[in-house]
Amino acid sequence: NTTSPNGIIGTWSPETINNTTNGNYIFTPNANECASPITLVVTISTVTASITGTDLLCIGQSTQWTPSITGGTWSSNNTTIATVDSNGTITAVASGITTINYFIQGSCDTRVSETIEVINLPAPNLIESFVCVDNLTGEVAAPVLLVSGLSNNDYTFVWTVDGDVLPTTQNNHLATETGIYTVTATHNTTGCSGTSTGTVSASSVAIGSATVGEDFNQNQVITVTVTGGSGEYEYILNDGPSQSSNYFTNVLQGENTIIVRDKNGCGDLVLTVYALKYPPFFTPNGDGFNDSWNISGLENQPGSIIYIFDRYGKLLKTLKASGGNGWDGTYNGAKMPSSDYWFTLLYTNQGGFEKEFKAHFSLKR
Repeated sequence: NTTSPNGIIGTWSPETINNTTNGNYIFTPNANECASPITLVVTISTVTASITGTDLLCIGQSTQWTPSITGGTWSSNNTTIATVDSNGTITAVASGITTINYFIQGSCDTRVSETIEVINLPAPNLIESFVCVDNLTGEVAAPVLLVSGLSNNDYTFVWTVDGDVLPTTQNNHLATETGIYTVTATHNTTGCSGTSTGTVSASSVAIGSATVGEDFNQNQVITVTVTGGSGEYEYILNDGPSQSSNYFTNVLQGENTIIVRDKNGCGDLVLTVYALKYPPFFTPNGDGFNDSWNISGLENQPGSIIYIFDRYGKLLKTLKASGGNGWDGTYNGAKMPSSDYWFTLLYTNQGGFEKEFKAHFSLKR
């Protein structure tokens, strides 16, 4: 039984209202009620709404969706993927899928929802690069290959240098000049485009020289001076580790090789210097180590001569510094005792001047 608003008890036929079709519903009072049956005519009003627009966007793109009924309110289920303003303008923020809603409020509230997908942009990746140039002519001696990192099968490409379009339409470009390069890659299916920019600069082999410190300084140093070239250089002494400093200390006596290497791969400058040092002692005991005394680094000076004296100034030995086994610590076949001995060297220095150098060393037995 159902009680009407004015207190009449009765029944409905049908008992339940169908909200999808029109119909007549009869209320019949119970027999003991002083009332007559009444018919309720129900008319169903339907609101049909839709929203239309592009449902696939690239990150950063915007599109306008259009509702079939105006006056509604727009919303997005996930604004980190796509936002929508009060006019139905949708802006893609990040890749993913979300739902856009349109709500119409009235006697019959209506909500319409559609999904939208946001696609990632292509991500080409140009890096800073260098072309190798000739120091004399300034012309490019070795170009550099710029690599986008994307496939020719999936994308089309547009290359520019300093804003000018290049003829290259492939994923890589061989750069033969300096400048600011840009590649734009467009996906063949989604139509989404992404851009990367990289600078190509000039680099070259170094121009320079190396000088060694004062002859016979026991703490000998080598200084490399770069006077030309457009590269960034590192320095290597005698195949040792590379260093950024152009200054080497504790240099070995004799010939030393210095490599000035362009860090950008444009080649090496190889320099050779001679560091003149003398051994402070020798041990002529026949063990194969330091058994004779001589000065190395003068092999290219056949006129260089060494005179060796005892502490009293007696001449014991005359040597050619440019060759031979050196002094074995004997005089007329007799072994000289452990002591200090003096020498005089006549040689030509790095400047081409004849020089005389005197010092002493020790014989240890």
